[in-house]
Amino acid sequence: VNIGLIRNRSPFIGVMYLPEKRICYVGENGLGAASWSDTGEINQIKARTIPISGPVVLASRSHINEKTKVWIKGIKPNNIIKSGSALKFSLLASGKADIYPRFSPTMEWDTAAGHAILEAAGGSIIQTNKQPLLYGKPGYLNPSFIAIGANLEKNLPKVNIVCETDNNISHAAQIIRKGGIIAHLTDTLYGLGADATNVSAVSKVFKIKSRDKTKPLLILVESIEAAEEIGIFNIQAKQIAAAFWPGPLTLVLQRQEICCIAKEINPVSNTIAIRVPSRKKTLHLLSETSVPITGPSANLEGEEPADNAKDIMNIFGSKVDLILDAGVCHNIIPSTLVDLTSSKVRIIREGAILESQIKNIIAE
Repeated sequence: VNIGLIRNRSPFIGVMYLPEKRICYVGENGLGAASWSDTGEINQIKARTIPISGPVVLASRSHINEKTKVWIKGIKPNNIIKSGSALKFSLLASGKADIYPRFSPTMEWDTAAGHAILEAAGGSIIQTNKQPLLYGKPGYLNPSFIAIGANLEKNLPKVNIVCETDNNISHAAQIIRKGGIIAHLTDTLYGLGADATNVSAVSKVFKIKSRDKTKPLLILVESIEAAEEIGIFNIQAKQIAAAFWPGPLTLVLQRQEICCIAKEINPVSNTIAIRVPSRKKTLHLLSETSVPITGPSANLEGEEPADNAKDIMNIFGSKVDLILDAGVCHNIIPSTLVDLTSSKVRIIREGAILESQIKNIIAE
C-alpha cells in the first residue's frame, strides 16, 4: 500500500505499508521518518552515509537492464540486494542500503510514497542529470532516476549513456563546447568527440586513448566550406572532396596559416586530417557544436574499436562525459585516408572508398 501527498510537484508526506513484513513506514518533509510495526513498536529511521567498505546497491528483481548492470559495476558495490520496489525505498530510508538506480520505466504512483519517506529520512531521488525527480509530469511516467541515502550524491558516478535523440545531441554539443569529451557514432565507427580548437580537450583525448602524441588526430567538420578554413585545398583535393564528401574519406592537407585548430592535434607537422561525415545525426552534432571536433575511434590505442555504448563505457568509464547510444555499429571499415599535401596523391589507407575510385576522379 503506497500513499503519497505531492505539494509543488515534490513529495511531502508518504505512507507505505508492507504486508509481508507487517511494517508501516511513514515520513513527512521536515519532521522525519519512522517505521511502525503491527506490535505497536515505533522507531525513528534515518538514511546513512556511505560506509567505508563501499555502498550496498539495490536492484529490481525483474526490471534490471543492461545499462543498470554496467552502472552498478562502475561504482564497485560492496553488496547488491535484489528486492521489490517498495522494500527498496524502506531499506534506503532505514539506513540498510545506499543506492537504488532505476533505468527502466516506473510511474509516479510507484515512487511518490517511498520518495517522501526517503527524503524525510535524509535521502533523496535524483534524475540521471542530477536534477530532482518531480511529479505531475504528462502521462505520469518517471524518467530514469537514482535513489540515494544521505549525502551520497557527490559520490555517484556519472550516468553517461543516453539515446541519440535530438535533445541529447544538443546536450552533447554543450559538453563539447565546455571542453568535455563524448563518444558518438560517425559514418564509419564510434568516435571520441572533443572541441578540436581547445588545447586541453585535445590533450585529454590523447591521454584517455593512451595515444602517442606523434600520431595526429583527425577532425570532423560539417561542410567543405568549413574544411577550407582549416586546410589548404589544391586542385586534386577539391576534385576528390567534391566527389566523395560528405562521406567516409579523410583528407590530409597542409594547414592554413591562420587556423582555429589546436596545434596539439598534430604537434609533429603542419598537416591536418579532415573529414566531412555523411551521417545525418553526426552532422547534426557538428551543427549544434559549431566547432570542428576530434574524430578518432573509441578505443585504446592498438585495440579493436568498440562497436557499442556498453563497451565504450567499460573501456573509458567516467573519462568520457557522455556516450550517445546509437545501437551496435555493424560497420568494420574505416574511412579512406588520402595524403594531398602535394600535387602527388598518396593513398595512406584504403577503406570504404577504393583507391580505384579516387584515381578515376583525378583522371577526369
